Amino acid sequence: MKKTTGAALTVLIGGLAAGSMVVPVTSEAALYKSDALKITADFRLRYENDWDSQKQSGANRADRERIRIRARLGLNYKFNDMFSFGTRLRTGSDNSQQSPHWTIKDLDDGNNHGDRDINFDKYYIKGKFGNTSAWVGRNGFPLWKQNELFWDDDVTVLGASGSHKFDLGSDSLTANLGYFTTPAGM
Repeated sequence: MKKTTGAALTVLIGGLAAGSMVVPVTSEAALYKSDALKITADFRLRYENDWDSQKQSGANRADRERIRIRARLGLNYKFNDMFSFGTRLRTGSDNSQQSPHWTIKDLDDGNNHGDRDINFDKYYIKGKFGNTSAWVGRNGFPLWKQNELFWDDDVTVLGASGSHKFDLGSDSLTANLGYFTTPAGM
């Protein structure tokens, strides 16, 4: 009972503290924007509790509470009406494509854990020719998906993708094609 009350109090205090600390930016904000150049950034600070979860091996993980951040900085440059270039730098381990987070403080043991890596999760060149477009490099998932349950938006792919939009009177149909993999080491 004592542990449950302490845990509930910790969650309540942590939730209130995290609620006052969370930066409400959930999408990229434009730091600079011109006709040719766009610089974007986002930052997220959050309190996270992880109870009754399992490791990748299937073994039970100890309950944990922690404070985490994610930071991303992106650049898009449009050479002309046909070609553009994009890149994005993010926090997170090189070995974890799905988690761009740093654990700042583990509230259970007071230690700082995890890698403090910064890496490029996007770098691509894109071309657009009328109703046809293509990109090559590392970019977001190029095919339609209903939500993040199918494919996490933090996971980027390495390869090439193309699409063509067919105009059908008042409607249109877009065909997408891609060849990609998750980057080596991820």
